[in-house]
Amino acid sequence: MMRFANQMTLKVRITCGIVLLMLAALALIAAAEWLDAEARKECIISEHLHQEKDRIQRAMQQGKSPVMADDYQLYDMRNVAESFRHYGVGYHKVDGSRWHLLVFDIQGQPYFLVHTDARRSYFERVIAGYALLAIVLCLLGAAWAGHWVSKRAVAPISDLVYALQRKQKSFPFLHETHEIGVLARAIAQRQQEAEQFLQREQCFVSDASHELRTSLAIVACAAETLVYQLPQDSALTASAARIVRTAQEMELQLESYLLLSREPQKLSRTVLPLLPLVQDCVDRCQPWVADKPLLLVLDVLAEARTSANAELVRSVVWNLVRNACQYTSCGEVRITLSARSLVVSDTGPGLPAGMDTHHFERFAPSASARGQGLGLSIAQRMVAHLGWRMVVHSSSRGCRFGLEW
Repeated sequence: MMRFANQMTLKVRITCGIVLLMLAALALIAAAEWLDAEARKECIISEHLHQEKDRIQRAMQQGKSPVMADDYQLYDMRNVAESFRHYGVGYHKVDGSRWHLLVFDIQGQPYFLVHTDARRSYFERVIAGYALLAIVLCLLGAAWAGHWVSKRAVAPISDLVYALQRKQKSFPFLHETHEIGVLARAIAQRQQEAEQFLQREQCFVSDASHELRTSLAIVACAAETLVYQLPQDSALTASAARIVRTAQEMELQLESYLLLSREPQKLSRTVLPLLPLVQDCVDRCQPWVADKPLLLVLDVLAEARTSANAELVRSVVWNLVRNACQYTSCGEVRITLSARSLVVSDTGPGLPAGMDTHHFERFAPSASARGQGLGLSIAQRMVAHLGWRMVVHSSSRGCRFGLEW
């Protein structure tokens, strides 16, 4: 019940509140009216019985036989019902409210004047029916009024939401003194702070990328010079080549970070054939598997094309394939490419225990020893930026990363 109440919109809550308030008011009025009506009914019937008794007494004193009005019967000790005989002089209710009895004496002889309210009960049922109809109409009117009031009450909030969705610079109600004005000013201030933070972050990314690119270019140039100048049998050739590859990878990663700092809808997209891109990643991973009993297999089930940013796609695929090759000691790393998906599976030890495969945390403590936490979190961010979906299955027999677009 609480979950259902939390899912109700503000309009529905306001409308339900007004309807419940009307229902409570009608119930209180009906209860008070019923209690008052019962007391008034008893008083009126008792007064009518006494008036009828006075009329009967006058007729008997004049030697006439009294004519009884509708719903009234007069009995004496000879013909009165046995259930009425034990009542003393005065007014009594018999069988709840069905019978009303007035016992009185005339010349020492007890008489029993009985009134039945069958006709009155019929009219009471008719009145109750009209009252029920009035209650239903009142509730319908309360529902309509609640809808009208809630619509007007929620309209300012809807205007604020519309301004936020359209990313307007100026919000409505900024100069109002009521609660909506306070909310509008708070939202405007928070948006201004977010924009300032985003501007600082973009400036930092731009400046850092410029400086890092310059340094990486120097490192890569020096490493390439060493590769060409060193003799082929030199022990330093492999290290220099590794420096070159690492510098190139860092340049690609830096370009990916710059793309992640942009809004997804502002990324450049092209119709991209995926097989050449995946094949390039497989070729670049050969140094990772060259010295291990590990088989790197590429299965192409169908031609795959998608509209996406080439650099982000390359970074995602490279990240997953490289991790599979790096952390699998033996067995197989299989890359399966189909028309709508790419699957990278391995026979490695699997992800560290405790790592959530649905949401990779940056610098996950359980993954810090293996170095996977940051890379996988970035890969997941890239997948989300592309509008793709990543499905992960991990066990002690290996990992399976699936990309779907």
